[in-house]
Amino acid sequence: SVVSPLPMLAGDSGDDTVRFIDEAGEAGSGEGLVVGDGDNASGNQFVERMSSSQRCRFVCSLWPYLIPLFTVYWSEYVMQAGAWTSFAFDPSQLNHKVKRDEAYQYFNFCYQWGVFISRSSGMLVSVNRLGLWAMPAIQTALLIMFTVDSVAQFWNGYTLLLPAFIVGLLGGGVYVNAFTLINKEVDPDLREMALSSACVADSTGILLADIMSLYWQWCLFAANGIT
Repeated sequence: SVVSPLPMLAGDSGDDTVRFIDEAGEAGSGEGLVVGDGDNASGNQFVERMSSSQRCRFVCSLWPYLIPLFTVYWSEYVMQAGAWTSFAFDPSQLNHKVKRDEAYQYFNFCYQWGVFISRSSGMLVSVNRLGLWAMPAIQTALLIMFTVDSVAQFWNGYTLLLPAFIVGLLGGGVYVNAFTLINKEVDPDLREMALSSACVADSTGILLADIMSLYWQWCLFAANGIT
């Protein structure tokens, strides 16, 4: 019989642990894909016996972690490579490349400090899935704010370094907590595959952001008359 792992939520302990259980076939008496005790040999054997469709279904079941990773990285890299390039601390000097470069360097300096702090405090501060989804939403809101502000100039000066710092906190926070939740919630036999699959989400977000930010920057430069 063909035995396929089905994603389900464990209800006994009240958490949302992602598990894969056996579904018995209607005919035959073939061996089932029994989830083992979580050691490497058991996990590798289990994954190797999964078909391509089963692996695809498993990766798709990771969407509660993949979407936040993709979104937060897409947003922050569009900000970095797109929106932040059209800022100067003094709006009257926006056409001076040196002043724009200065602001860009300060933004990224604060951003990197935010990433460093949030990634270093993963053992101290942890969030649930609701928190994991809230952070990309805030990150997207910051992208909209920076984009609109680069044209309207309703907020300028060195105080903009604070939201740039928050961008780093959110990016690092989602990264740490997404992988922490996967480590806690996914069955040990599928954990390595889940962690590897999740890495693709942030990389895809970065790649798409790098492409889109070229157009983003062009639009903002045109709106501000930057040549």
